[in-house]
Amino acid sequence: MIYSGTVKSKNGDDIPLFSSGKPMHSKYNPENEAEAFASSIKSEGTAFIIIAGVGAGFHIKSVAKKFPNAFLLAVEADRESLEFCKNFPAVKDMLSKKNISLCTADQTPRLVRESYIPSLYGDCVFVCQRAWENENQNLLSSLKDQVMDELKAISRDYSVQAHFGGQWQRNILANLSKFRKNPDIRLNSKLKAAVIAAGPSLDESIKRLLQHRNSYCIISTDTALGSLARSGICPDAVVSIDAQRVSATHFFALPLLKEKSALCVFDISSNRNAVEYARSQGFEVYFIRSAHPLTSLALEGTTVPLAESGSGTVTIAACDFARQQGFSEIELFGADFCYSEGKPYAKGTYLEPNFLSGCSRTQTSEQMNAALMFRTELIKPREPAPFSGSLNKAFTTQVMEGYARTTMEWAEKWGYSKSGASLKSSAKADSFPRKEKEFNFSSFFDDYLKNLQNTLDGKGQILNPYTVSLLPLIANLRKKQNDSAKHSFFDFLKLAYSQLTRYTVLYEQ
Repeated sequence: MIYSGTVKSKNGDDIPLFSSGKPMHSKYNPENEAEAFASSIKSEGTAFIIIAGVGAGFHIKSVAKKFPNAFLLAVEADRESLEFCKNFPAVKDMLSKKNISLCTADQTPRLVRESYIPSLYGDCVFVCQRAWENENQNLLSSLKDQVMDELKAISRDYSVQAHFGGQWQRNILANLSKFRKNPDIRLNSKLKAAVIAAGPSLDESIKRLLQHRNSYCIISTDTALGSLARSGICPDAVVSIDAQRVSATHFFALPLLKEKSALCVFDISSNRNAVEYARSQGFEVYFIRSAHPLTSLALEGTTVPLAESGSGTVTIAACDFARQQGFSEIELFGADFCYSEGKPYAKGTYLEPNFLSGCSRTQTSEQMNAALMFRTELIKPREPAPFSGSLNKAFTTQVMEGYARTTMEWAEKWGYSKSGASLKSSAKADSFPRKEKEFNFSSFFDDYLKNLQNTLDGKGQILNPYTVSLLPLIANLRKKQNDSAKHSFFDFLKLAYSQLTRYTVLYEQ
């Protein structure tokens, strides 16, 4: 509890006293002080405003008046202090406001993570009431650090949405338009699963796959498919989660496989050209889904499995597919998460023919490899590659170190422990359901457009499952608009809806 009681201001308002005896608000005219506080906040349009210090709430009321479309997260030091503040009239009035939330300092990081939606609110502003700041220096410093960590994570996620939001939307709808149900499949989980990534060490470890092919159920990432195919190995499954057009080139290796038995496992947001190419070559397609809000909405009630991919890593997605297929032991090949001996990938990936065909005396393939590796700063690995042991002349990046860390976090979450290049679990793993409910795209899409139109007509809450499904697309649209701050979320919602209706013909059967 940081407060000791109340005192009357000159104009008769009750104001809280800190334990030090100092008042939180002006003893002369707290409302004038509150207006000055609100006027000091600079933000355009809708915003997400975090206000440290609740007190009697005069300043929060003024901010809400200046920014009627903003979401305000007002933070108090602890539970007892917050309950004390709720006795003041202005704070009592806030409890019924949908755009104002009160919380304690320890609840703030979670609420920022759950409530701050950049596509909806745009700016995030952190401000502190001056007297409260003076009384809570240590708490405020810790609070700022925690909020900053959450905002960095949200920013990274939003950057990905802004980059891929349009591609995801097009791919999801195109793939859903041709989806009815997944085939009934079951891999042989009595074998050891071999998850194949395309790191440089695969050039050597692929020999073990060739020698002991019948001991493994091979689940390849899309990047490693070419390496396996050119070595005469037909995988049991190939996993792809990438929305980009380049992913289709990974599957150009399918005609090299002697059998059509490989199951092509795609995230529903995967590149639609890759999906169609796999089908055209006679391979069976199986869909998984990520946590994209559109796929969650569309496939709710179906048994299309939700697969984890960590920070967007196809290696983790392949491991999670193996887990859900019931494999208790997963051996990883080529999961280096670093470069070795000047090579970014194993032989046989899509890069090799592209680089070799484009090289010349003045632009060698080695130079192209170097340019690829030096996109970001290279660093020495802090420890050996987790699944490849010691690699010669190994270098990594912060991003790849993050992939390695996320892989181990995934393993720990699902009860797998590391043993050499393998992950082992004693627990009985989940398995994909065998019976699949049919999906009706026409019915879904008609209902989807109808509910979005109702929202645009003001017949529903602006934030609902249908508008939330468009958040990644709206992030992408905001990125393309140089003056996006001048446009409201509603403006972008209308733009997203117009794109859906304009290209409806693409998804008709």
